[in-house]
Amino acid sequence: MEPPPYTLADFHHVVRKQLATAASAALADAKMRDGELDAILYSARSLTAGELEQSGRLALHGLDLGADGELAPADEAYLSVSAGGENGEAEWLSLSYWLSDLALADRDPERVRATVAAIERSLAKLNTWLAEQDAPAEAKPKAKPRAKRAPKAKTSAESPDS
Repeated sequence: MEPPPYTLADFHHVVRKQLATAASAALADAKMRDGELDAILYSARSLTAGELEQSGRLALHGLDLGADGELAPADEAYLSVSAGGENGEAEWLSLSYWLSDLALADRDPERVRATVAAIERSLAKLNTWLAEQDAPAEAKPKAKPRAKRAPKAKTSAESPDS
């Protein structure tokens, strides 16, 4: 009988340790100097960052696949993060997070309050946009340029700590 597939918890507790042990053994056998290892890690970060920039996707969702395979309202909004290889290769990263889990991650009530306030401002903008879409064509305001964009996230390859 084949063992069941690894869960996320298994990955963090078992698979990750096995991978780290195998990598350490391979590096010890190769007798690499620190500078060589640093160059390999830098290259790996650059490749990963490049793939994320080219094929990475962040999306907010309100629909989910139901048991019948049809789209249905999700229990709550969630964020998905995905990336595939170059030239349409298979997806190598696919994660999703409930917004409430993200907001509660620090367990800091003040940060959660600030997040709720920011989400309420986002909801107001989204509702305004939806109302504009439902308005007759002659009543729709002309598009105005966006004044402010969210800051670009730094990749670990760009981080000065790396």
